[in-house]
Amino acid sequence: MGKHYESFRRTLDSGILNETPIEPYLRDISRRARHIISPIEGDQTIAAFGLTREEFGHYIDSFIERALPQGKILPLDELVCVEDEFSAVFVENALGRPRSLRLTIFMNDHKFSPDERLLNSGILELVAYRGADSLYSVTEIFTALIEDGSYEAVTDEDKMGLALAGQDMVNSVNAVIEQIVYMVKIGTFAKAEGSRTEL
Repeated sequence: MGKHYESFRRTLDSGILNETPIEPYLRDISRRARHIISPIEGDQTIAAFGLTREEFGHYIDSFIERALPQGKILPLDELVCVEDEFSAVFVENALGRPRSLRLTIFMNDHKFSPDERLLNSGILELVAYRGADSLYSVTEIFTALIEDGSYEAVTDEDKMGLALAGQDMVNSVNAVIEQIVYMVKIGTFAKAEGSRTEL
């Protein structure tokens, strides 16, 4: 297990997030998620494919197009947690929400404090798919800073904070889709332990 995923589990077990509105969902995904360590960082995928950005965009689009007839964005039947050096990202098609993903990002952020952690969670609706720069609308969001045994949620009044968190979610969902596509291409995604998805 990676440091971000382990920190996520420890944070839940500590009870810090018990009073948050999304605590039941966080506990649910901690049990359901198939955890995968990405063999590549999100900003390295285009080079790894050996394609131009335009060619890579077509490759990503074809992946998404496989799921759209079912009202999904990803051709997956499960929740996955893809972890790299920067964060652990839980992603699944949002049940009952066509063309939408439910995304939860958890990271240890030690820039200012050794105990600082960041949590972003919400639902993103696909507006337009265009490869590595697909557009999403953030329709639900919860974001919080966790440290010193407590959390501070970003409120609706903090428009700038919510906007930054939303942009981070859009960037992360594009990156994690690229990582999933790369793992599918090299054959490691379907072979990962616990996979219930045939790609």
